[in-house]
Amino acid sequence: MIPVNVRRALHLEPTERENRKNRLLIRPARTRHQCRQDHLMQLAEMNALGSLRDLLRCYKASFVSLMVLSEDELHRFLEGGLELRDRSTTSVPYLKAIGLGLPGRICLICNSQGMTVPHYFNYSLSLICPIHETLLLEICDGCESPILYTRKHRLRCGHCHRDFRESQPTPAPDWAKEFRRRFSPVQELGFCDVTGHSDLAITRLLLWHYAPGKNRSKYSYPNLGIKRHPWLEQAAYLPDEWIEKIVVEFRDKYPKHVDDLAAWTRYPTPINSIIQRVLRDSI
Repeated sequence: MIPVNVRRALHLEPTERENRKNRLLIRPARTRHQCRQDHLMQLAEMNALGSLRDLLRCYKASFVSLMVLSEDELHRFLEGGLELRDRSTTSVPYLKAIGLGLPGRICLICNSQGMTVPHYFNYSLSLICPIHETLLLEICDGCESPILYTRKHRLRCGHCHRDFRESQPTPAPDWAKEFRRRFSPVQELGFCDVTGHSDLAITRLLLWHYAPGKNRSKYSYPNLGIKRHPWLEQAAYLPDEWIEKIVVEFRDKYPKHVDDLAAWTRYPTPINSIIQRVLRDSI
């Protein structure tokens, strides 16, 4: 469910229109956990459009507008039965909070087996593929460019064109499993039923603690990656009393964000339980 204020921020007004000739000859159904970005890439690829960017250009739609459509609305839009009056093509923070940014992550084994990219790979705290227990790749291991959903081919880097099938998957180390256990709302396959707000709140809290000062400004899309955040291993074993100390310092310095922190960390995880207890005791 996409928050209503996202559509309001985009001035998005889907309206019915007479059906026109279908533009996409092949329209595979989205699998249960497949993320919207990967599904759009699949549509573009199977209809020989080249990339997600080419698909957007074909339909004269912005990336953001297609992200916030419901499944039924997207289906009708691709069939020509829905028109978008999107007066804004800029992104909004809410999209990043629910894992709908342009940077993504892939599992090399899922990739080689032709599996789709699940939406929980996009969340800020996702480090491991829960199926294969391997580290997710968030930047190309050839040129270290971000893995974008607008690349020409789902199996290749959009910058250096490296074939990801040639890369070797890295088994998840013990500290990464411990990080997932403590920080991530893990379910059967990951974070399937979580909107991502908890991920965003914890990510910002960790960045605030480990990347102080001017270094924080570069994290406009706060994904945590192992190569770019070497302190993640340290954070995985951070004692509970230090978590409490960080939350108290954040609460005292940014009191106006306390309500958001309390609302976004209600999902039961070991770290969220500590945060909730500290905030509850401070009332």
